[in-house]
Amino acid sequence: MNFITGKELNDKIYDLIYNSEKYLLILSPFIQLGDYIKKEIFKTHLNNSNVHIIIGFGKNENNINRSLKKEDFEYFTQFKNISIVYIPNLHAKYYGNENESVVTSMNLIDYSFDHNIEFGAHSKKKI
Repeated sequence: MNFITGKELNDKIYDLIYNSEKYLLILSPFIQLGDYIKKEIFKTHLNNSNVHIIIGFGKNENNINRSLKKEDFEYFTQFKNISIVYIPNLHAKYYGNENESVVTSMNLIDYSFDHNIEFGAHSKKKI
């Protein structure tokens, strides 16, 4: 397990999503997708039914749209093999595929990738 931060953390999360072959699990209370992550990272899975994508998001029980905007939800519904789950008290942030995972402080929000100081622990183990 490696402790990572900064650009290394950003790149690891992007690579983990991009390189998923069987499954992709993302747990993030807040999700706001920017153009880069839609057009460059997730696009590899848009028409790929071999990768089961599981998205867990949470918080904001009175206004779920603050946790996952309608446009991002609609974007995700275009994927062939996806499950989207609302978890009311979710606070954890986790990104994992069949080969590696990251437990981190970073939500899946472009602003977090570009402006926040975030940390994570990366593990490379086959599941």
